[in-house]
Amino acid sequence: MLGRATRHDSHRSAIRREVAGSGTGRRISTVWLLVGLLVSLLILSQLGRGGRLEARARAVPAPLGSPAEPLAPGLADFVRGPEQLLQDAELVFGAGAGRFDTAAFLAGRPELLPGPPAATAAAIDGVARRHAIDPRLLLSLLSLDPAGEGVDTADRAARIAVWLADGYYGLKLRGEADLIFADGSRQRGPVEGGAAHFAVARYLARQGTAVEQPARQARFAERYAELFGAAPRLEAPVPDGLRQPPLLLPWAEGQRWHYTGGPHGAWGVASAWGAVDFAPPSLVGCRAAPEWTLAAAPGRVTWSDTGLVLVDLDGDGNEGTGWVLAYLHMASEGRVAVGRWLEAGEPLGHPSCEGGVADGAHLHFARRYNGEWLPAAGGPVPMELSGWRFSSLGGEYDGSMQHPEQGERMAVTSRRGGASDLVSDNGPARREALASAWAALSAGAPARLEDADSGLSRAPEPMTEAARPAAPATAAAAMSAAGGATGAATIAVRIALEGRDDASTPVVLGLVGAAAPPLVLMARTNAAGETGAIALPDEARGIYDLTLRAPGFAPAFVLGVTIGEPGLEIDLSAGGRLRLAAGELNGDDVIDGRDLGAWLTHWRAGRPLADLDGDGWAGPGDLWRAMNAAAGR
Repeated sequence: MLGRATRHDSHRSAIRREVAGSGTGRRISTVWLLVGLLVSLLILSQLGRGGRLEARARAVPAPLGSPAEPLAPGLADFVRGPEQLLQDAELVFGAGAGRFDTAAFLAGRPELLPGPPAATAAAIDGVARRHAIDPRLLLSLLSLDPAGEGVDTADRAARIAVWLADGYYGLKLRGEADLIFADGSRQRGPVEGGAAHFAVARYLARQGTAVEQPARQARFAERYAELFGAAPRLEAPVPDGLRQPPLLLPWAEGQRWHYTGGPHGAWGVASAWGAVDFAPPSLVGCRAAPEWTLAAAPGRVTWSDTGLVLVDLDGDGNEGTGWVLAYLHMASEGRVAVGRWLEAGEPLGHPSCEGGVADGAHLHFARRYNGEWLPAAGGPVPMELSGWRFSSLGGEYDGSMQHPEQGERMAVTSRRGGASDLVSDNGPARREALASAWAALSAGAPARLEDADSGLSRAPEPMTEAARPAAPATAAAAMSAAGGATGAATIAVRIALEGRDDASTPVVLGLVGAAAPPLVLMARTNAAGETGAIALPDEARGIYDLTLRAPGFAPAFVLGVTIGEPGLEIDLSAGGRLRLAAGELNGDDVIDGRDLGAWLTHWRAGRPLADLDGDGWAGPGDLWRAMNAAAGR
């Protein structure tokens, strides 16, 4: 354990602590020594065959607003073939999709699709970002069955996207598991391969027969691999245990709007029923309403076109990482521009009928996580706005919303009667109360998928507000470190905390390099120059794994962790990877055989925590270090 923040630590401004293994309770048993020797022989045998064990980055964050399970690469490449066409993270608009440069890709392959490459790329990107489907998948399917000149690429891509969404979300959320062939016959689809595999198989089935299906799937697998090469094994876009960050009703405090549409398709009827509709009180028909739609949470605008505004809550500019909010039917006049940072409660557009099918001015509101649409009612992460939760009553648009203190509201489209009006609390006091939780999003989520899926023709990452140079937060952050080329360092940090009376104590991470200005992570500086750190949960106890991305910095820089004011400060300098002191791996403040067992678990999973000596890979030296620590030497 790195250190514990207690009241007795407050008289020190900086502490560097190693837990030296000695004394009662830290002696390793003979059984564990034998196990360790056996593992050593296993590792040496692998090395003798030319094997190399790699430690892959993985972290489990705890603060509210961070994902409960960040996405990480697996230990081997994904084996693509007729029986496993696609991974879920390759179908939705994930991190790789957000970094893929369609225009550059087509410029180098003008023969792939008809029409000018630049215009074709723009059409495909527009469909991909609206429907939340990976453009690489659209390119593969478009080129698999090319159309002649004069065929509208955007229309073809949109039709493909609808079919893919119907298969993907139909299997995941509605249990629809049949393939439907061109002759109208049906058979149960390959659901064991996952939702993305099933969705592609279902799309391919519509143009062939059951006999032709294996060959069509093999042809797709070959085409995708031909265009984009091998891929790492990716985890599911939506991790278990994910929690939604706080979101407010998206209109001004005190205004009374109407809940007009229950849970329905986030983008088209085929996608997840992730959207709900609200209409302003002016009821102006299809003209732009005078009322403003306000940001439900802070974030950066990444798309603003044809009625749709997408706001990226982690601020990294990549719609494929973390939380993204979709605001549809925003009028052209007054609509917020791409690139702007919005604070919660700032106006982003007027409700209208632009951008889709609508018979009256309203707001269509939906959420994505890592590029996947999330159902508004139920599902892995139910939608919650200012304490209101949503229920589906069986049909699309048919639903209600409930609040523990304000009761129930029925969607107008449910036609069941009951009140539909509700008042927003999106005002300064409510936003101030949620500021620390929102600050976590800008530090915890950026580019979590980059190591797993970086896309092609990667463009430079824009500097975000959260990543702009700021004053060092700690003495450790003021230290300089040697060397290292600038880039984007992904830093995994583990801190161990005991409970404290002050539940609002923040955690700030500071990073500094000799060739770059100092940077404060997990913090955001507002217009008044005040920097707010991420607050710990009410029960500030246990192990916290935090993964951060620092644009413009290389891993070999000094990291400082400050807990509280003045609190406890821990300095780390292990190449961006935590070198655990003396092998205390499980956070129980005792170094014993259980820690050696934990090391074995980390080693088998290829996790960076198994790399105790910081040389970039886990091997016999790390095992020897773990055994010595557990034995008290």
